[in-house]
Amino acid sequence: MKVHYLKIAVIVFFAQIIFIQVQVFSESKNLPDWENPKVFSINKQSPHVCTVPYKKLKNAFKLLPENSVFYKSLNGLWHFNYVKKPAERPKEFYKVEFDVSKWNKIRVPGNWEAQGYGVPRYLDEEYPFKPNPPYHNHNNNPVGSYRRSFFIPDSWQGRRIFIQFNAVRSAMYLWINGRKVGYSQGSKTPGEFDITPYIKKGENIVAAEIYRFSDGSYLEGQDAWRVSGIERDVYLYSVPGTRVFDYFIHAGLDSVYQNGIFSIDLQLKSYSEKKETVTLKLQIFDEKQKQLFSKSTEIKVGKSAEISFNTVIEDVNKWSAENPYLYYVLISLKNKNGTEEYYSSGVGFRTVEVKKGQLCVNGQPIYIKGVNRCEWHPVFGRYVPKETMIKDVEMIKQFNINAVRASHYPNDPYWYYLCDKYGLYVVNSANIETHGIQFHPKGINYLSDNPQWQDAYLDRTKRMVERDKNHPSVIIWELGNEAGDGRNFVNNYRWIKKRDPSRPVQYQPAWWKGHTDIICPMYKNTTFLEKYHNKDHRRPFILCEYCHGMGNAEGNLQDYWDVFEKYRNLQGGFIWDWVDQTFLKHRPDGTKYWGYGGDMGDRDLPNDSSFCANGLVQADRTLKPHIYEVKKVYQPLKFEAVNPLKGVFKIFNKQNFTGLERFGFVWQIEEDGKVLFKGDAVIPETPPHKSSMFKIDLPGIVPAEGKEYFIIIKALMKKDLHGVKKGHVVAWDQFKLNISKPAEKVSLSATNKITTEQNDKNIIVSSKNFEIKFDRQTGMIISWIYNNKNVIKKGLEPYFYRGGTDSDIAAGNEMYKRCAVWKYAGKHFKVTDINVYSSSDVKTEIQVFGDLITTDSKFYVRYEIYGSGDVIVTVQYTPGDKALPELPRLGMKMTLPASGFSYVEWFGRGPQESYWDRKTGAKIGRFKGSVWSQYFPHVRPQENGNKCDVRWAILSDKKVTRGIILSAAEPLSMEVHRFDIEELNYVPGAQRHGTDIKPEDIVTLCIDYKQMGIGGDNAWGARPHAEYTLYPGFYSYKCRIRPFNIEEDPHELVRREF
Repeated sequence: MKVHYLKIAVIVFFAQIIFIQVQVFSESKNLPDWENPKVFSINKQSPHVCTVPYKKLKNAFKLLPENSVFYKSLNGLWHFNYVKKPAERPKEFYKVEFDVSKWNKIRVPGNWEAQGYGVPRYLDEEYPFKPNPPYHNHNNNPVGSYRRSFFIPDSWQGRRIFIQFNAVRSAMYLWINGRKVGYSQGSKTPGEFDITPYIKKGENIVAAEIYRFSDGSYLEGQDAWRVSGIERDVYLYSVPGTRVFDYFIHAGLDSVYQNGIFSIDLQLKSYSEKKETVTLKLQIFDEKQKQLFSKSTEIKVGKSAEISFNTVIEDVNKWSAENPYLYYVLISLKNKNGTEEYYSSGVGFRTVEVKKGQLCVNGQPIYIKGVNRCEWHPVFGRYVPKETMIKDVEMIKQFNINAVRASHYPNDPYWYYLCDKYGLYVVNSANIETHGIQFHPKGINYLSDNPQWQDAYLDRTKRMVERDKNHPSVIIWELGNEAGDGRNFVNNYRWIKKRDPSRPVQYQPAWWKGHTDIICPMYKNTTFLEKYHNKDHRRPFILCEYCHGMGNAEGNLQDYWDVFEKYRNLQGGFIWDWVDQTFLKHRPDGTKYWGYGGDMGDRDLPNDSSFCANGLVQADRTLKPHIYEVKKVYQPLKFEAVNPLKGVFKIFNKQNFTGLERFGFVWQIEEDGKVLFKGDAVIPETPPHKSSMFKIDLPGIVPAEGKEYFIIIKALMKKDLHGVKKGHVVAWDQFKLNISKPAEKVSLSATNKITTEQNDKNIIVSSKNFEIKFDRQTGMIISWIYNNKNVIKKGLEPYFYRGGTDSDIAAGNEMYKRCAVWKYAGKHFKVTDINVYSSSDVKTEIQVFGDLITTDSKFYVRYEIYGSGDVIVTVQYTPGDKALPELPRLGMKMTLPASGFSYVEWFGRGPQESYWDRKTGAKIGRFKGSVWSQYFPHVRPQENGNKCDVRWAILSDKKVTRGIILSAAEPLSMEVHRFDIEELNYVPGAQRHGTDIKPEDIVTLCIDYKQMGIGGDNAWGARPHAEYTLYPGFYSYKCRIRPFNIEEDPHELVRREF
């Protein structure tokens, strides 16, 4: 009976499939191509590697097609017409006689929305249209019509000529000289056409009709600006009658990872009616262009022919991100007339495999110290010029990042050339994301498990693999991103594994299923990681996205890596992400700001606001403060203090393939952040994954009173290498030297006498050169006169809030709501008692007791005022019985005039900002700058500029002739800005920008016990970890404040002890 039922089930299943196919065929006959999932290519070339031939051997060694005389760029200005819907398009614009002279010009490449046509839409998950695949609203589907002329070089006569659009969004029809050539979809792989039958001598006309939306748009729902047009290079190239059409290089290693095992499968194609005999030669050269292998053969080619070569390169130089050694493979074809042309590729010998549950390159388990990279330019949109790509790759290398995830589509071909050359591991992702289909009644798996879409899915995967299969930098194929799961992905996985078994394949939604070789979840926290290591040791665990970098972010990165390095099959991840996807905008006064969702004419349309700004760098590649944390946590070397006072240290070489030969080592001893001694460190050669002890002959140090001593050891590049300049600091660690001499106590008898006056409203404490006035009702200092000048605008007041970071305000967190009770808690401080004690004629003590009314808490401040002008402030916070949320910060703030206080110097962590959960990358030292420069203009105003572990600080004028000093026996947190810090507070519904904040005539100084961490797990609900959270409890801290003038040395004043 079971067999009988099985037969019936099979018959029914196939009947359903046949019904669906018949139904689809019937419907598809009446659909436009751009609404037909079965039509994504008409007359387009099948996918293959770039095979632009070179006339000269020297140009072939350059590896870039633009160096060939058989390459002609069509980038530049094109005539352009824009309409809002297909019915309005100029239907006959492709005809040669059609007059486009009055049309505007548009820059190619470049999205048309970035050039004033239509509205770019920023959306994370949703489509910019109602999901109803494969259909679109015909009244809201803009069409761009492009035209330009070109001439074929005379030297190309008799050759086969192709046109290639490297990226067009979303669907394109193509005409040459008024004749229709074909149709293309798939916006991130080439649309290539043989135009030989359509061209003529002299001027030729190319016309492209591009639709903003197509059925392909349902597969391109990435978290990005939804924009349109020609996004990458357009060019012509020509080939001889018989050409190399495609080749697949296999360059692995033998079983002991010593010799290079090389083979190549070539596909030749002939456009002649007759078979042609050609001489095919294969050569391999090392990086100095020394020939290592050469073999030639005659082959008779009909329509096509296939041939393979293989050889072994002994003691091969292996390719890795650390040592991206590239050989050259040159293929030459010589016809019967003796004309020879060359095809070339860089080749890196390396093996990628999963062994014992670990991702291995060249037999070694590696850590992925990665970042996701979306293609973005602040002016051009999703077109990234080559010079920007070079800047990207060099910056990525400089910040110790070794891997990039092409998120979430195949990147520009030039990017892979750079990754091969500079050394970056690449996860190459197919251009498939259907995130928005989750809002369709049939749910997120609807398209991925739908056989009607199988061919479209597979085409995108094939075109990625075939284009990029020869790049050694590509170590992992990825099936797509956030597209649900289903049979189409299973089918694509099987196709890749058959076509290219040399690389692992991953897909995040597959999780534990069989069609992913790597478990690659998103945004799982360290608790999840700790639990995972016992679950599945057969496959590596690599976070495809983690540490969401939106706004002020990247907290607890060090915690992630403490866990990664604890368990063997946890192998790192890719931070989200590299660069903010924002547009450069200007206000009428010329002030620039970063345009995010709602700024681009889309304010009244659904948008996801500033969720597009998640980078380690801003859109113009300005460094964000949190990138320094990444550099430090990702550094490839680690130093450890064994006996620092005797100069004994240990180095750990965390690299996989290289020793220490590329680094020089230096050390310096700092006294309160000032370099006291320095020298070179001699460190023994240390193999990868090993450690070595080394000794530094430290000079004798006689400690000065009240000063701290640290030693810093740095690893610097000995020479320019892979985008990193000579002298660049690759790694560093800092250690405290436990030597000290207590500062001599200030002799109170030597200080000026003070007087204390009291009345119903005020308490006034004065001496020879100062007067401090307190308000009895508020308990605050209301004036502080020093040398006849008031040094404050507003005295110390309790302060517990912070301007919400992007993570703070996100749905699921909403700190600004949850912690609202703290926002104005200090303003509701009610004095319950003030005590005044004058224990001597050189000291007065004022104790302020009070209640924080809105939080049912106690707050106590004690001011110890000395005749020297020093004021020691002790703060105590005690919660009551009321249930309270966490405190964003605990401290006090005061306001100073900008005049005389607009520069800051501090001894603490720096030079960039630091936070409780993000301070690994900030060393303890002495730093200075303008107060205004402490503010970083994120896309949206938010908390920034905090400084952890501050020992002392000086606020002064530029020449340090007057100001105040701040010192603390125990390190504190500090923040100082040239504006009211409440300007950073989140304003719901407001479209604010970081550059809206302007310097004012004030300085806000926050002196904190601590500020809670900023978090880093995600930006849509995750809070700072418990260990970086200020839960209600008893807290106490102490600091000293003192004004100074030109006759006093503030650096001596900060060392005083009372």
